Amino acid sequence: MPNDVADAYRNTSSLSFDVFVQVMMRNLGSSTQSIRAMFSPMPADKDGFPNPHGKPLGRLARELHTTQLYPGENLTKLDNKFIESFGAQLNFEKMAESTYATRDEKGGITAPLLRWSSDLFTRAGQTAYFGDLLGTMDPELTWTFLEFDDLSWQILFQYPRIISHRVHTARERLTAVLEKYFSVPAEDRGEQAWFTHAMEHEMRTIGISTHDIATMMTTIYWGFVDQGLLINTNTRKASFWMLAYLTQNPRLLEQIRHETEPAFDNGVLSVDYLKNSCPLLDAIWNETLRHSAYSASVRHITEDTIIGGKTLRKGNRLMIPYRQLHFDESVFGEDAHVFEPERFEKNPKLLRSASWRPFGGGITMCPGRHVAKESVAIFIAMVLRRFNIEFVKDQVFPRGAEGTPVLGIMNIEDGEDPLAHGAPFVIPTPTNRHVLVSSAKDIKELSEAPVDQLSLHAVAKEMLQPKYTMQGFEWKDQRGVEGTGFTFKGEHVRVYSSKLLQINLFHLGETHLKVFPSIKRIVAKTNSLFFFGDELCRLFGQVLCNNADLVAQNPKFTDAALRYPQDVFVAGETVRSVPQVLASFAANLTTRGHRASKVMFDHLAPVIERRLEIRGQEGPNKPVKSPPPNEYGMLNTSQIDCMQYLIDTSPRKAPWTVQRTIGEIMAVWFSSVHQLAMAATFALEDLCVHPECVEPLRQELEENIDGAAVLDLDAFPLLDSFLKESSRLSVSDAISVRRKALKDLDCFNGTHVNEGDWVCVAQRAMMHDSDHYSDPEAFDAFRFARKRPNGQSQELRRFTDVKPDWLIWGYGNTTWGDEDDDVAVCDCALLKHNHYCSPASEEKDRAGSIARLTAISLDYWLMRELFRV
Repeated sequence: MPNDVADAYRNTSSLSFDVFVQVMMRNLGSSTQSIRAMFSPMPADKDGFPNPHGKPLGRLARELHTTQLYPGENLTKLDNKFIESFGAQLNFEKMAESTYATRDEKGGITAPLLRWSSDLFTRAGQTAYFGDLLGTMDPELTWTFLEFDDLSWQILFQYPRIISHRVHTARERLTAVLEKYFSVPAEDRGEQAWFTHAMEHEMRTIGISTHDIATMMTTIYWGFVDQGLLINTNTRKASFWMLAYLTQNPRLLEQIRHETEPAFDNGVLSVDYLKNSCPLLDAIWNETLRHSAYSASVRHITEDTIIGGKTLRKGNRLMIPYRQLHFDESVFGEDAHVFEPERFEKNPKLLRSASWRPFGGGITMCPGRHVAKESVAIFIAMVLRRFNIEFVKDQVFPRGAEGTPVLGIMNIEDGEDPLAHGAPFVIPTPTNRHVLVSSAKDIKELSEAPVDQLSLHAVAKEMLQPKYTMQGFEWKDQRGVEGTGFTFKGEHVRVYSSKLLQINLFHLGETHLKVFPSIKRIVAKTNSLFFFGDELCRLFGQVLCNNADLVAQNPKFTDAALRYPQDVFVAGETVRSVPQVLASFAANLTTRGHRASKVMFDHLAPVIERRLEIRGQEGPNKPVKSPPPNEYGMLNTSQIDCMQYLIDTSPRKAPWTVQRTIGEIMAVWFSSVHQLAMAATFALEDLCVHPECVEPLRQELEENIDGAAVLDLDAFPLLDSFLKESSRLSVSDAISVRRKALKDLDCFNGTHVNEGDWVCVAQRAMMHDSDHYSDPEAFDAFRFARKRPNGQSQELRRFTDVKPDWLIWGYGNTTWGDEDDDVAVCDCALLKHNHYCSPASEEKDRAGSIARLTAISLDYWLMRELFRV
C-alpha cells in the first residue's frame, strides 16, 4: 500500500539501507578494510568537504552527490558536458562511421535504437565525470560497461562466479581501467567532475588504496546510488524508451519537436527552457518512467518493526516494488497500462502521490534525478532538431525484459532492439558475448574468416567438452591442424539413395507412436547404413533390408547409438557450468559412467583396427590381397561408408590411432542424428496440421519414385518446398554459423570482437523476417515451388541450398554438404498409397508441439532420409 511505502521510507532507525550497500560493495570487489573505513565515523573537524556531524564517508558521499547533482553551478557544468558530447556525436557522418549503423540507398542511416542511445549516453557520462583521459586509456570501455550492465543483476542476486563469470570479467576490466586512471596524478588527468575529485580526496584521506578507489568508482560509473539514474545504467535506457514511445507515435513526436524548437536560441540550447517551458516533454518523461521503472527499493530490518499492522522480524529484508505502485488503477486511472502522457498534464498532483516512486524515497531518494531528466531532455531535443527518425518497416514495438531484475529502468528482451535492420549487434550471455550478424555481406565475411581468427572447432570444443564427453577425444581450435576433414562425393550419395529406396523400415498397420523417439530411432538406423556400412549394419543388427539374415542381432549397440548424442549434449552443458576440478565427475555422473560411448567404442574398435591395417598396406606398388572373410562372412575392403571416407582422408605422415579415428566418427555421428530427427518430427507434425498438403505430395511421389533406381532430387519440388517451409518455421537453432574468436578482432564494418566472443548468424530471426519472406509467420507449404505470375518458374530454391539467407546446413567451408559436389540431405519423408496421417488429438497449436504431439495415427508410412554429412 502507498501509505506503507511512505512509512518505510520515513523509518531510518530500524530499516537500514547501509547493510544492502555494504553487501553490494563487497560483491563488486571492495575489500573488507575499505568497506570498514567507508562506514566508520570521521572527525567532525576534518579537512575537505564539511562534515560537522562526523558521518562516515559511506553516508557523507550522498551529500557529495547532492552538491554535484542538485541545481547549481556543478550541475550546469555537467549539462554543458552532455550538450558538448551529444553535439559531437549527433553528426550524420560520425554516426555513419559507427560499427552498428548502416547507410541505406536514400542516404539515411539505420541503427539499433538501444545500442545507439546506450553508446551516446555512456560516452557522454564517462566524459562528464572523468574527462577525455579514461576513454583514451581504453576506447572499448563503453562496450565493456554495457556488457557488465546487462548482466549486473547476477551480482545483485549473488550468482556464484562459476555461472556468472562474464559479468565479473567485465567488472574487473572496468576496475582495471579506473585503477590505471586514478594512478595518474590528478593534475595530469585533465578536466573531471567536481564529485570525482572530491570523492577521491575523501577516500585517500581515510587511507583507501588506489585499487579500492577504482572499485568504489566503478559503482559511480555504473550508477548505483539506491535506484539512482546517476551516470550510465539508467539514463541510457530511459532515453531509449522515451525515444521509442515518441517514434511509435509520430503525432506526439512532432508535438515535442515543435515544443522544444524555441529552446535553441541562435543554435545554442537552453536547458532552462527545456526545464521550465516544455510541459509535454516533462509529461512524456514522467510517463516513460512510470512504464519503464522496474526495480525495487531494499531495506535491512535491524529491529522488529511494524508496518501496515504487520510485524517485520529483525534480520529479514523489506522490498518495495515500484511497478505495482505505478500501475495502481486507483491512482493512475483505469487506463494505467496505456502510455498516456497527458495524464500528468491534466493532474500534476500525481507527482506528489505516494504511488509515484521512480527515484525511491526518503533520505535515499536518488540525487541523480535532476541530471537524468535534464540530460535525457537535452538528448531528445537535439535528436529531433537534427534528424527525422522512424522505425524501419514492420518494426514491432520492443518488449520489456520483465523477467530480468534491474536497478531502475528495465531493459528489452534479447534481439528486440528496434532499427537493427541487418547491422551487427551484441547479446551478452552468462558464459560469453554473442556478436550476431544477419546481412549477406557480414555472413560472407564470417564464413570466409581465417580459421586462426574465427574457429568453428573452438565453438564445438567449448559446447561439447569432448575431452570429458567423447572418450577423451580432443581437437585443436584451428581446423586442419590435425589433418581433419573429409568430403563425400555425389556418387557416394547416389549409391546410398538407391539402397534406401529398397528399404522398408516398418510394417505397422494402424498404430500410435511417440513421434520424436520413433523418429530418432529411424534416423539412427538409416544413418547407420551410411556411417557404418553393410558390414556393421549386419554386425549391429540394423533393420535395414528385407533379408531375414540381417534382422537385429545387437540391440545393445542400437540403444547406445541413440543414447550417445543426448549424453554428449547434457554432459557438455553440465561440464561448462561446474568448476574444472569437478568436470570429470560431472561428465561421469550425467552419462552414467559413459555407458553409451563405451559400448560404441568397444564395437567400433576391432573394425577400425582392421581397416587401418589394410590402409597401411596400400600404395601404388603395394597391391593388397583381400583378407579372408571375417566371422560375419564379410570382407573389409571396398567399403563405401563414412568410416572408410574418414580413414581414407586421414593423414598418412602421422597416421591416426584407432582411438583418434573412432573419436572422429563418434563426433560426426553426434552431429548427424539430432538435427535430422528434429526436422523430420516437425515435418510430420506439419503434415498432420495441414492435411491439404498430403495428396499433392503423394501424387508427386507416385509419379517420380516408382521404379526409380536413384533419387532425382529435382523431381520433387513440392516435397522439397514443404520440407523447406517446415524447417523455416521450426528451425531448432536460434543461431547458426557459430565461430569463436581466437583473438581480438575488428571486423564487420568496424565491429569490435573480443577474444572468446562467439560470432553467429541470427538464423531464426532471419527465417521470420518480412524482408526475406512475404507473410513470414504463415505456413505456406509450396511457397518455394510456385511459379511467377508470368508463368515462369521462380529460381529453384532447394531444401539443401546453402545460401546467406538459408543457413540450416551452415555456410562456407564447414557446411554440412556442398552443393557444388551435389552432396545434400535427400529430402524424402514420403507418404504412399491411400493412407492418412493425423494428430492423436485435435490440438493444432504449433507452440510446444513436441510436448503435445505425443502420438500420430497412421495406416502405413515410410520415412526415408539420407542424412547430411
